[in-house]
Amino acid sequence: MCGVFGYFSSQNQLSEEDVLKRLDLISHRGPDSRGVTKIDGGKLVLGHTRLAIIDLSEDANQPMESEAGSLVFNGEIYNYKDIEHQATSDSQVLFNGLLSEKEDFLNKCHGMYAGSFFYNETSELMLFRDTLGIKPLYFFHDEKKLIFASEIKLILSYLDAEDKTELDQTTIKSYVEFENYGSECTFFKNIKALPLGGWVKFKIDKSKIIRTSQGKIKYKPKEKKESSLEDVILDSVRSHLVSDVPISTYMSGGIDSTLVSVLARQELGQTITAFTGFFDTEDPYYSELPLAEVVSKKANIELVPVEIRPDHFIKYFDDLVNQLDQPRMGMGSLSQYVVASEVSKSFKVVLSGHGGDELFFGYPLFLSAYFFSPQFGLLDKLRVLLSLNSKSSIWFFYSVLKYLKTGKLAFAPSLNDFKDTDNELLFSSASFDKVADLKSYYKEIYLPGLLTIEDHISMKWSLETRMPLWSQEIVDYVDRIDSRELMAKGRLKHMLIDVAKNYLPEEIFQAKKRGFPTPLRLWFKHELSDFVEERLKSSTIFKGEDSKKKFVSFFKDFSAKKRPFALDEVYAHRIWIALCLDSWSRSRGIELRFL
Repeated sequence: MCGVFGYFSSQNQLSEEDVLKRLDLISHRGPDSRGVTKIDGGKLVLGHTRLAIIDLSEDANQPMESEAGSLVFNGEIYNYKDIEHQATSDSQVLFNGLLSEKEDFLNKCHGMYAGSFFYNETSELMLFRDTLGIKPLYFFHDEKKLIFASEIKLILSYLDAEDKTELDQTTIKSYVEFENYGSECTFFKNIKALPLGGWVKFKIDKSKIIRTSQGKIKYKPKEKKESSLEDVILDSVRSHLVSDVPISTYMSGGIDSTLVSVLARQELGQTITAFTGFFDTEDPYYSELPLAEVVSKKANIELVPVEIRPDHFIKYFDDLVNQLDQPRMGMGSLSQYVVASEVSKSFKVVLSGHGGDELFFGYPLFLSAYFFSPQFGLLDKLRVLLSLNSKSSIWFFYSVLKYLKTGKLAFAPSLNDFKDTDNELLFSSASFDKVADLKSYYKEIYLPGLLTIEDHISMKWSLETRMPLWSQEIVDYVDRIDSRELMAKGRLKHMLIDVAKNYLPEEIFQAKKRGFPTPLRLWFKHELSDFVEERLKSSTIFKGEDSKKKFVSFFKDFSAKKRPFALDEVYAHRIWIALCLDSWSRSRGIELRFL
């Protein structure tokens, strides 16, 4: 895992010293080595910071170049030895393939990656990103300038004041209302993320750089006989273990990360180390540590518990928001930040369980989408109603009320109401198959957002996170399964659970689904109350003093009253959004005035 950077300007040429210095902004992504190459008389500069995981020698350092071209990329190509049997590094395989086959070579690559390749003969620069959006790549482009990087902060360091402060109001509104936005969007009007599975080519023509073509990577699945889901999962876990450094896992106590940990232990044939975040609260809902301890004993996994405390919020919150480059969804990012910092003290690679809920219908919202899709019959819908439990019923009836009121199925709850927000990415309205729409939302927007958070947080600590359950092979396999089968008899995630039952103890399946929750709603009311109130009172994110007073009053009311869990969580998310916007605007010196 690494950090990449590229810069072209018809007006300014960068010195190697300047680029090396600015690479300090993303040095956390690759502390093992860094390099810079200047091309076409210095008009184009490519930079790279390396976290050495496959082929630890200097031969795999980047930029990788020859007389024909230059490569900088971030990520892993897991099947690189299948492509070149004698290869020692995936970077060399990628370099050779892009040189000979250009963008078509990416169709063969199974993995997570983002980067660029420059072709000397044609003066073309190609940017590319993996099909599942695991690795981010951001870029700024106008006629005279192109800047791309693994993190927005490095791009901003080269932009003038006008471009730095020209914000994308639609994206920010989407975040404020839904705590989410499109996978290509950023808070900056002129900075975009490369599309999932996308490639784009630029031509350096005299003193200009022109976008010439773009396309999508057409993934080619492995040619093999039809396999069971269990076989496909085992194969994916096995491929994600390719490494020249030791591998660890996250193991929260839930089904997904626990299954990955146990399968990795089985495939490696030796004890591995798993990390579990936990909270010392009176409410046992917020700790899956007992379940993780059960698995660690039965599966011979070394377990490292990591306590996450309220003082971690005060210590890390501003650093966390700054590292994310822009606010994104998820109060759980604080927990990820703390646990990743501990993992990185001993490991460079960690496996996670991302993807299980999104692929196998693990969220209660799938029940709503199933219920409102006309192609499913009355018996199917009755099964959905009968399958509801105390937690899923809350979100089910919330979405029902929203649907009856608006005629749309909301994929994310509206946390702050903007009447002029028209964000079709987050709704399904006239569609016949709302389950398919929801699957697309999780695949194209929700999960890529979570993976961007995971990338930025883990790389802050020079740690590579891999997601065996979110591989193209498993995605393709599940996409061929009918929605009725994926949610037979209203059972969420039953196909993955059926596989997991062959490997995990019964205690895991008897526990209620939690999804690694964070007790911020409790901390905001008690341990962090003074911190939150002080931030809100001094913030510039409000449209005026009246707006600020109303929100501070809302926070005090939230702190004083006891509400149902779901409503309390929604209110906590509103506070989280405000705090993230405040921290981000403070660090950028921008007065947002949005709430």
